[in-house]
Amino acid sequence: MSTFLIILLSAVGLLIAACLALALVAAFRGILRIDYDGLFRDNSLTTSARGKFAERIYADVSEIESLPMETIYIESFDELKLASRLLLAETSAIGTVICFHGLRSKSEKDYGAQAVFFHKLGYNVLLPDQRSHNRSEGRWICYGVRERYDCLQWTKLMSERFGAELPIFLSGQSMGAATVMMASNLELPRNVLGIVSDCGFSSVAAEFQYVLNTEFHIPTFPTLFLMGMWCRLIAGIGLWKVSPTKSLSESKVPVLFFHGKKDTLVPYYMGEENFKACTAPKFFVSSEIADHCTCWYEDTNSYKHSLLDFFEFCRKSRPV
Repeated sequence: MSTFLIILLSAVGLLIAACLALALVAAFRGILRIDYDGLFRDNSLTTSARGKFAERIYADVSEIESLPMETIYIESFDELKLASRLLLAETSAIGTVICFHGLRSKSEKDYGAQAVFFHKLGYNVLLPDQRSHNRSEGRWICYGVRERYDCLQWTKLMSERFGAELPIFLSGQSMGAATVMMASNLELPRNVLGIVSDCGFSSVAAEFQYVLNTEFHIPTFPTLFLMGMWCRLIAGIGLWKVSPTKSLSESKVPVLFFHGKKDTLVPYYMGEENFKACTAPKFFVSSEIADHCTCWYEDTNSYKHSLLDFFEFCRKSRPV
């Protein structure tokens, strides 16, 4: 064997090893549970898309934390203990809203203001900790692939506790939006009347590809393929098996989509892809200036009116 061929094969071997290692690091960074002391990790809020709203968000967190909430638990289909906080309506509830937070976040942070808004309207508000986050058990974050079944369980629990006639609405931000969208084609209780998706990605693979390209400037091939392999081996999740677009194409539950055109984490076109795929009654609210999950803060009144109009539509459209 010539010296040139030996050098070439060695270079190819090193390149393959480097790609495997890079994909492994990227996969671990994406799916590994990381816990932080306190409500926010260092600078996570001030350096994020919502940084300019930090003072409002801290105030919202303080308000929701001041209200009496009950901590409840379920056991997931794969035997994880999952936690949630329940804020009961002060009088006879007009419904229940279940709010799912985003990646490595917390419901108090993502839904502090909205939870108070729903509560003042007369709703029970359930704030689950997604698996591998906060009070819930789990080592691997699954980007909605397994969380969709957790969503189904929380929904069934609320239906059993408050009755099958009391309306339920599901809401999610970012990865939480992917969770509720991927749950949309499951056997949800009949009193689930609507779903709200705020800045959800169209598929796990598409989101990983976008982050690889824009944040790390890494070529998609072969890194994404290898990441998928590692995710399957490590956490048992497939990047291509299920997706929000696939689930929405089989759903009959009305969906309200929010997405900012300035979104730098989950690009606006993914919101459009989700909307296009949805076969249920659907509505799309876009913002010219909103970044990732900032539609509420950029125009709170418009966001509230959109929610109220959607809830009213869902109530009137409720199957007999």
